[in-house]
Amino acid sequence: SNLTIRKAAPANPELFIYPNPVNNKLLIHGIEVDAQLEVYNINHQLVQSGFGRALDVSMLPKGLYILLVNNQRLKFIR
Repeated sequence: SNLTIRKAAPANPELFIYPNPVNNKLLIHGIEVDAQLEVYNINHQLVQSGFGRALDVSMLPKGLYILLVNNQRLKFIR
């Protein structure tokens, strides 16, 4: 039998988001200025996207979200 083990990409310890929970602007530390940002709801639907180190999430309903940036997923609460 062939067993293939895939190594997951190491998480970037310098990458974090704040404040969490967030009311208006979500700040992302440890990424390039022009990094692509995607926000998904708990149903895995893309609800917002953008570029940069900050994202205005004030129009999102309160709830749990996932930010996808640099192939890493970070959970946050709005």
